[in-house]
Amino acid sequence: MKFLIVDDSNLTHGVLDNYIKRSYDAELVEAKTGEQAMEKFIEEQPDICFIDIVLPGMDGVKVIRKIIGIDPNAKIIAISSDQENEQPAINAGARIFLKKPLATHVVLGAIEKLKN
Repeated sequence: MKFLIVDDSNLTHGVLDNYIKRSYDAELVEAKTGEQAMEKFIEEQPDICFIDIVLPGMDGVKVIRKIIGIDPNAKIIAISSDQENEQPAINAGARIFLKKPLATHVVLGAIEKLKN
């Protein structure tokens, strides 16, 4: 499986990298801005995307909308420390919203829901 992780926080990248690699034979692609996320999505065609809502440049909600515009079946997990970002992310096309800090069982449960 290939995952795209979009977050400007090195901590979040490290946490998700650790959780995912312990449980899956996975390739991880990283982006720190919305613009990088779009480039990586088009180039890499990931199976599942983790997208932070608060990003420098293009925000996560716009990224989600653009990705869904390219691939309406994209599997997107939105992440944010602010619960108020849940509805805009879901409305944009994210299938799941996770609130930071991220717990292992929550991240892995979200992946399992989307991979089937």
